Amino acid sequence: MPKVANGIDLVWRPWQVHAENFEYELRHSLIPKKSGVLRLLAYTNYANMGIYRGAVIQFEEGLVPAPTSHTMLGRSRESTASA
Repeated sequence: MPKVANGIDLVWRPWQVHAENFEYELRHSLIPKKSGVLRLLAYTNYANMGIYRGAVIQFEEGLVPAPTSHTMLGRSRESTASA
């Protein structure tokens, strides 16, 4: 994970910042003689990240939010998707 948003310098302490990606694939046929696949994808990031709501508030006030503002060490983000 980068030290700052979209930065080139990385943090080399995996116990402090890390990201995981998970994928599960289930091959099953619901219709006879037709194959099907259900894929579930998820990820989690744990790093020094900004607070989205704070950036939106700054933008609404006419300010340009900096990528390094509103950061907090140890924030996490998760997401899931299926295809």
